Amino acid sequence: MSGTAARRPQGWWLASGSAPVVGLAIMALLGAGWLAAIALGGAGHIAPHWFYLPVMLAGLRFGLRGAALTGVAASIVAGPLLPADVATWTGQAPSDWVSRGVFFIAIGLVVARLFTLLRRSSTAELRAAELELTIRAEKHFRALVERSSDVVTVLDEHRRISFTGGAVEQVFGQSPGHLTGRRLSELVHPDDQAGIPDPTALPSGQTLAHVCRIGTDGDWRYIESTATNLLEDPDVAGVVLNSRDVSDRKALEQQLTHQAFHDPLTGLANRALFNDRLAHALSRHNRTGESLAVLILDLDDFKVVNDSLGHHAGDDLLVAVAERLAATVRTADTAARLGGDEFAVLLDGDADPTQAAALAQRLVECLLAPFDVAGQQLYAHASVGIALSAGTPTGDPGSAPADTTAGTAASTAADTAAAGYGAELLRAADVAMYAAKRGGKARYEVFEPGLHAAALSQLHRQQELAHALAADQLVVHYQPVVDLAHGKTIGVEALVRWAHPDRGLIPPLGFIPLAEQTGLIIPLGAWVLEQACRQTRHWQQACPGYAGLGVSVNVSPVQLRDPEFLDTVTQSLARTALPAHTLTLEITESLLLADNAATTSMLHGLRALGVKLAVDDFGTGYSSLSYLRRLPIDILKVDRSFVSILEEHNGGALTRAVVAISRELGLRTIAEGVEGVGQQTQLQALGCDYAQGYYYCRPVPAAQLEQHLTTTAPAPGVPAPRGTQPAIHPATTA
Repeated sequence: MSGTAARRPQGWWLASGSAPVVGLAIMALLGAGWLAAIALGGAGHIAPHWFYLPVMLAGLRFGLRGAALTGVAASIVAGPLLPADVATWTGQAPSDWVSRGVFFIAIGLVVARLFTLLRRSSTAELRAAELELTIRAEKHFRALVERSSDVVTVLDEHRRISFTGGAVEQVFGQSPGHLTGRRLSELVHPDDQAGIPDPTALPSGQTLAHVCRIGTDGDWRYIESTATNLLEDPDVAGVVLNSRDVSDRKALEQQLTHQAFHDPLTGLANRALFNDRLAHALSRHNRTGESLAVLILDLDDFKVVNDSLGHHAGDDLLVAVAERLAATVRTADTAARLGGDEFAVLLDGDADPTQAAALAQRLVECLLAPFDVAGQQLYAHASVGIALSAGTPTGDPGSAPADTTAGTAASTAADTAAAGYGAELLRAADVAMYAAKRGGKARYEVFEPGLHAAALSQLHRQQELAHALAADQLVVHYQPVVDLAHGKTIGVEALVRWAHPDRGLIPPLGFIPLAEQTGLIIPLGAWVLEQACRQTRHWQQACPGYAGLGVSVNVSPVQLRDPEFLDTVTQSLARTALPAHTLTLEITESLLLADNAATTSMLHGLRALGVKLAVDDFGTGYSSLSYLRRLPIDILKVDRSFVSILEEHNGGALTRAVVAISRELGLRTIAEGVEGVGQQTQLQALGCDYAQGYYYCRPVPAAQLEQHLTTTAPAPGVPAPRGTQPAIHPATTA
């Protein structure tokens, strides 16, 4: 039941609009009942009283006129129908019915008048009730509008605010009184005004949704409005705007967009955004002829930080590097992190080689100062590669389609060509960056066609090296290590060679750096280690007098940073049955200078196996005597550059210092690169323990060295006089 029907006033039926037929039907029924009562001989006074009813009801339903007509009709119809002896039934003569009918008519008129007044009173009450309901409905609607989280605004034909309701102050930041009469455009952000459609121009009854920024005094909020043109509706006569605050939604959209196109760690542009801007810049290059440059920057030896201090420290370092890069490039340029420790910069706006080189130099220099990470000062040098828009292997992008009259198809083709050329630029910059690394790191290199050929050559050599490892093209040669006090061969150093089918025997410097760059050094180094251990164990068992023969194996810093390296050494010793104390692992001094927890832990783990540790080329780097006390070092190897000047004036000072340090710390010394008897004599005089070099023997295959070991077993315990010939004469083994 509706609210209106539930509140109808008493007597509503008096003012209802029922059809007259209903009233006539009621009168006919009552008249029939009156006649039936007379015919059946009811009480004498029944008939006169029944006569009141049709007259009164007619007055009630049809007013004065209805009551009069009903009374006359009833008198005319009833008189002739009465039987002659009606007086007998009623005690009245038939002629008296006419006068009584007139009386009844008068009574009916009075009653009808009374009920007419009553009906007017009821109508007034009904109208008052309807007015009250209307007022209540308006209050209800206004309360709903005022308490709504949305804002309802009505604009007149001049786009001025004529009405506003709802959460006005919360959404628009102003009270309704300050908004009425103002143009809505006065509240819109200046940058958004040009894009706002005219709501009064909408076809009548149609709606339009739009989002813009609205606010005052710099407090801008994103508002979504739906406009409905009701100017032709007389009850509204305006454009109705339903507005809501969508700032949170827009903030979320912006956050998601930022995450999609920015690196989550550093906040720089990511690869997707960089590629997009590069493609747009190249498309613009097609139209204007402006040049651009792409710079690829890769941190040198960044893996050491992750392996030694952990990935959290590595992430902190990347963030600090990104901040310096962003502060170095121009606002118009794009700095991005492509992944890992690789960054990129797009130098836009008609960049020439000089500008690109200057920026690359600034990028290199901005990283020279140390970074404070995890309570330590770290250095993060970088190598930079530069590729210009007119110098890549594929040529100038000007050949890309640029016919703007060809419509969308030509534009799409141009965009596709630009994207492809952008990938070529990135590859070219990457090639130049690796050339900078090979040139010494912490520098930049500009791409040239020759670098592309060199990169292809390196890729070919990398594939060749992988094939060599699988096809057993690698061989291990051995160089004896001689005890200077007794002239006895006490050990050998294992040195790998690549027996290339076309280029012959390739020394380590020809492929070990490539193996380190590509990660092939891990399986290659494990193979060399096991081959050396197995061969040495064979000599210990097969050659009389060499049961304690030792073997030295060079270990790359890449291997030592491998968490599996300790297991690799353990398994090699177990499979070959080589006593651990006869294995010496040679490491570089630069690796020890890093002095990180992972390296220290690995060295102590190797020492716990019983393996000896030697520092190769000691004194050629930035030596720090402190690590010699902290780390489990057994042997220092004197670099060949020190040995080569022994016979010069004061040439033995450096070697004498190394030997003195070794004795002070309880370490052994091995001199490398001994090529003559004079150098041997000097080393013996300085107290050096062991020596190796061409004077004793070049690195030779295992079979050749075994032949000598089996035929010249040394007499243990007999000192070798100074200046004696080596145990293996170079003339017979070279």
